[in-house]
Amino acid sequence: MTKFDWRPLSAAQSGAWASLLAAIEAVDHQDETMGEEDLREEFDDPSQDFDRGSVAVYDGSAMIAYCVLTPRCQEQDAASEPRHQVRHDGGVHPAYRSEERRVGK
Repeated sequence: MTKFDWRPLSAAQSGAWASLLAAIEAVDHQDETMGEEDLREEFDDPSQDFDRGSVAVYDGSAMIAYCVLTPRCQEQDAASEPRHQVRHDGGVHPAYRSEERRVGK
């Protein structure tokens, strides 16, 4: 079984992340493409905690999967407590979506 390297996403990985998203988009056709510059801007969001709320999976030097948790806090109304939510976003490179590779489906 292949040993993968798991680590939090960082701004320095924006290029690898953009390449991964392009490979996913080429197969999944979700019409959502973010470039390296757009992704780098994500690290400027003060509510985002990439150290504790993200992971990038590498096979050697290639990023093959990612996951990001994004917190959201919505006010219900003046009398109630805010509702806390977390949005999950992630994907696996299409070449790694097989039983042989064992990274997602």
